[in-house]
Amino acid sequence: GNGVGSSSYQTTYADLIFTLNTVSFNGQNLPGLGLNIARYNIGGGGLPTDNIGGTVDNRPSIQPWYKDIDGYWKDWYSTSPTSSSWDWYRDSNQRNLMWAARDRGATFEFFANAPMWWMTSEKSSAGGALQSWNRRDFARYLASVVQYTHANWGVSVASLSPFNEPSAGWWTYPKDK
Repeated sequence: GNGVGSSSYQTTYADLIFTLNTVSFNGQNLPGLGLNIARYNIGGGGLPTDNIGGTVDNRPSIQPWYKDIDGYWKDWYSTSPTSSSWDWYRDSNQRNLMWAARDRGATFEFFANAPMWWMTSEKSSAGGALQSWNRRDFARYLASVVQYTHANWGVSVASLSPFNEPSAGWWTYPKDK
């Protein structure tokens, strides 16, 4: 979603993935796959402008752009999703593809690869452990995103997973290789 949402290929990819229609692509007529479940990464990354007391998202320099999924909760100043601590306009590419999948009948499973960057020991969505005092706020973040998505974007979420790969032995931070 991050790579093709909002692009000129968004409709084509959505049709290829989430319908059984024949779709013209690159000079060929291809059958749609008819998938009906979409996973949506609700992110945990921050923007360079998310400066909290001199602290910013500590991303590894080698992290590819397509793995950089911005989270909606910018800082810890307010837990209210209606406050300026939350930005519901982030992640527009992935969100636009989500809407395209919704319009084609997909069911959604939400997941978070990591908590918000400022909730981790390393101050990074690319690594570090969830700090114990942020467990409740991480749960609040997950629930707030699902609630907002349903109420404001017309997307129902069938399931939510708080971590994508919580115990992968190969994962290290910083990921420098």
